[in-house]
Amino acid sequence: MPTEIGELSMDMGEETELFSMPFIVFLIILFAIIVLAVIISIRVYQRHLDRVVEGKERDVHTHVVEPRTVLTWIVAGLFVIFMINTMIENAALRTQVENMEQELAQNQRSILYRLQDLEEKLDNQDKLVDEYDFSFGKINTQEKTVEVLWTVSLKEYTSDTIVSISYGESTCTLSKKGSKFVGTMQAPLFEECERPLLAVETDDGIKTQELESTFSGVLGEQILSMAEDWNSSYHSEWTTEGNLHVFGVQGVAVKHWLPNADLTGIKLTFRCNDVVAKSIPIPLNNGDEGSVEFDENFAVEGSASFDVWLETELTCGWTASKKVAEYKRSSGLTLYVEPVLNVYGPNGEIIHTGEYEG
Repeated sequence: MPTEIGELSMDMGEETELFSMPFIVFLIILFAIIVLAVIISIRVYQRHLDRVVEGKERDVHTHVVEPRTVLTWIVAGLFVIFMINTMIENAALRTQVENMEQELAQNQRSILYRLQDLEEKLDNQDKLVDEYDFSFGKINTQEKTVEVLWTVSLKEYTSDTIVSISYGESTCTLSKKGSKFVGTMQAPLFEECERPLLAVETDDGIKTQELESTFSGVLGEQILSMAEDWNSSYHSEWTTEGNLHVFGVQGVAVKHWLPNADLTGIKLTFRCNDVVAKSIPIPLNNGDEGSVEFDENFAVEGSASFDVWLETELTCGWTASKKVAEYKRSSGLTLYVEPVLNVYGPNGEIIHTGEYEG
């Protein structure tokens, strides 16, 4: 759990215990043994010298350790103790530094969490809307627009509060219904627009807020491409008669963007030089998924273009056609081409050309 900002601390002068109690006892015993060895060595050597003087022993150095040798051992022992002490201090210092780094990282994470929480609270304070929702309605084929039904709940409002939403060049004023504001706008389908903008007018003036979790860009390219390519496989080869043989499976999954202007059917269409060569209906299971197998031969000249399109027929009379495959002599019939979307009118005229999403 992150540390609170008010509790952040780092005691740079905190002392680390360098020696454990057993090690201190060991050092004391070792030092006592060395001192005792020095005293005994000196006394033994002194008695040896006395015996030499009395003539009882001839060699001064026989069977006796000289004090300077003992002194050398003492110096060596102290050096070893010093080195051990240095290594322990270094290890303790490294441990202390690591603990400080961990504490610093924890404090930094705590500060980051607090800042993020503070930013969210400030953002929520600036927002006008408590919650909102929208849904799509019927398509107006003459104006090339679609109904968008809005429901907005404000954090604060009065009896004379005026609420409106704009999207591109379209604006609608919402009416108060209970504790919510509702309204319907005609949103352009084929214009590049920013996200819808909510405006709230009170006695203090007009405040605005962008409705982020909605839609932007070309709206028609998002909601008209309802049939998504799913679990498909394509193969192609040239026959001995010089025809292009294509076979495989086309699967689809449907996104129901338009409950009041839904699709009437889906078909797989093969086009040669932009002319329809054949269309195969794709049956849907439970209205959401479907697939069709195909095995066809087409007379395609060497320089001709050959594309496969997934077409969604809408209740408004339009057809949203998505390119799902194309043939090239260098690579054959290839899936996942550029996401081209053509929208055709009832008589086959092109209403819009763009890109689809999904």
